[in-house]
Amino acid sequence: TLNKGFKIHPGGPGAGEELNSEACKQSFIRRGTSLTAPDKRFPNKIAGKPTDKVALTAALLTPDPQTFRFTMAEPFVPSIREMANPTWAIVPAKVLDEFTSLSQEGYGSGPFMLEEFRGNERIVLRRFPDYALKPRPWLDTITYIVITESSSLYSAFKSGQHDVNGAILSKKQFDEFADDPDFAVAKAPSFFYPVIHMKMKPPWDDVNVREAVDLALNRDEFIEAIQDGDGNYNGPIQWPQTYWALPQDELRAFYQYNPELAKQKLKDAGYEGGINVRMKLPKISGATFIADTASLIKNQLEPVGINVQIDEVELGTFIGSVILPGNFEWAFFPNLPYDEPDRPLSFYHSRGVTGTGNWTNYTNPALDKLIDAQSLEFDKAKRQKIILEAQRMILPEHGPQITLTGGYQYQARWSYVHNPFEIGKDPPKDIGPFGVDLWTEEA
Repeated sequence: TLNKGFKIHPGGPGAGEELNSEACKQSFIRRGTSLTAPDKRFPNKIAGKPTDKVALTAALLTPDPQTFRFTMAEPFVPSIREMANPTWAIVPAKVLDEFTSLSQEGYGSGPFMLEEFRGNERIVLRRFPDYALKPRPWLDTITYIVITESSSLYSAFKSGQHDVNGAILSKKQFDEFADDPDFAVAKAPSFFYPVIHMKMKPPWDDVNVREAVDLALNRDEFIEAIQDGDGNYNGPIQWPQTYWALPQDELRAFYQYNPELAKQKLKDAGYEGGINVRMKLPKISGATFIADTASLIKNQLEPVGINVQIDEVELGTFIGSVILPGNFEWAFFPNLPYDEPDRPLSFYHSRGVTGTGNWTNYTNPALDKLIDAQSLEFDKAKRQKIILEAQRMILPEHGPQITLTGGYQYQARWSYVHNPFEIGKDPPKDIGPFGVDLWTEEA
């Protein structure tokens, strides 16, 4: 049941009209059938068929303008969490009708309107005066300044040109801000976790070769070099998901650093002369940790005879032409920061995250059954037991994902900027969407 009073922004299709159930339906169709949608299992379980637009459209019901309804073809525990993902944002139906692409246009019903979009310079959002939760938002404008070089972005914030830091902070930088009363800081475990995806074809379909990779990686060095000494081991589910993740002592006992044994495993598999591999990764300006981690992977694997050629690819091309079609031998990237265990497990399922097949060609019917079972189990303790069992089945496979270590995310802002709650904390009751409750003591 939709709350009333959420009006569409002026200047575009449907201006001044209230957001309705048809907007929900068309937004679900858009998100559920998009070629670049990162996870299609939820819409598939609504439609009852994989990526079937006709079936999905028929399953989404709009009995009246304020009611949006659908019945799942089968239970799917992550459904509610999935709908809370920002990629499921509700866009007015008339906007979707007029614009085939939303990359340059933005008309919604949220607290801020798009005033200016210069993707390589700045993005300016203006307060929507007729927002349903008025008098909020308190801010008149939010301006995003685009600076792709991390040190320049950091310097601009520290000198007072920006109110909120947009650079990826190191632990040292965070500690410096924390000691300065002019700044407010926040820290929380990062749900991003770096992984190597391996295509299951020779030589990577040999578990001895995959184990050699695991043995050659010094995860403690990753924590020191990439996470500034403040991190943990990730299993199939990243460590901040503490209820669902395997215990640290178990992971640290399993992921042993042993380059000599790695060499022996390669020799036993018939690759004593070494292996050459091309590893594709996304090139993202400002996120230097991706390239730094890839470089460390290369440096650690070379001594055992695994020679990695690093191939940086523009982000859009990486998603559309590398990951989604499975066009890689190795692919390296930080997995998205999901805080629900189903998504990390889905990479190991024969149907993958899209529900139509995984990127690596990996399959394990016994594991598929466990992953399916946890997505149907609403009893939290029973679901945890299944998820831990699945992870313990994955570990000795040493793939198709090689998971590395993860650390923390750090944020800083000038102390005159007030957030209603900090990252890693539960939001208070009656909180609005992002930006609604943000306020500042200075103009």
